[in-house]
Amino acid sequence: MQTMEAAIEQLLADTSINPRNREIFRHTALMRESPEAVAAMFGTTRGNVDVIKKRMIEKLSAMVNEMTRLS
Repeated sequence: MQTMEAAIEQLLADTSINPRNREIFRHTALMRESPEAVAAMFGTTRGNVDVIKKRMIEKLSAMVNEMTRLS
């Protein structure tokens, strides 16, 4: 679990990721807010929120895999 927490911290601190996308991920994946509510909050569509969350989860998964491989 420590690896996942470290990866989440690293992902959210990654300045190469659009801040808006980091916030959308935080609201949907970590705070478990509904995609519809998050879409309204950020002035976008549910589909866009879903794509952003999916891509961020893919990045997170790659980070966890790399951290696990190196440990």
